[in-house]
Amino acid sequence: MLLAHLAFWDGRAAQVAARWLANGAPDEAPIDVASANDGMKPLLAAVPPLEAARLALDAADRVDALVADRKSTRLN
Repeated sequence: MLLAHLAFWDGRAAQVAARWLANGAPDEAPIDVASANDGMKPLLAAVPPLEAARLALDAADRVDALVADRKSTRLN
């Protein structure tokens, strides 16, 4: 379940960063973290472990690519 949890939050980070880069400014993306974590527990538990690992790696790669691509100071 932990890897699926990481996949969600890294995926969210990638989406927020992509919007930031596209819009040229930070975009407020408020979220109630406790409610989101509690609400997604049943969904995360249903993800098979190997799929969770794949999703976590894919999401981490997306975040890494966005950060590596920030040769300017647009994400500072």
